[in-house]
Amino acid sequence: MKEKLTDELRAMWREARRWWTNEVEYIKLTAAEKFTILMSAFVVGAICMFVGTIALVIFSFALVEVFRNFLSPALAYTCVGGIFVLMLVLLYLLRRPLVYNPIARFITRLILDKTENKKP
Repeated sequence: MKEKLTDELRAMWREARRWWTNEVEYIKLTAAEKFTILMSAFVVGAICMFVGTIALVIFSFALVEVFRNFLSPALAYTCVGGIFVLMLVLLYLLRRPLVYNPIARFITRLILDKTENKKP
């Protein structure tokens, strides 16, 4: 009886260790997946910012050329600069709904989303 009990305890201990090892591996894989998604979003965002900056510079010069038809060149550049300052002020005033909240939602959904529990 005592031998049977110790054998069962040993088997339970082996199963508990195996379960713990599998759980740790699952946590590692999940963390790697979430880190990969986060870094890929960062890289895509950086590429979009780079290309967007180039496009913004080109469109700025095009807008200056449009304003030069009606104003002096110095005033045309000043108007385009004023438009950018106005856009920066608006971005600063609307930073929470335009920047903070989407980033917070993305990271929260990424970390807390349990897609493995959802059934298709």
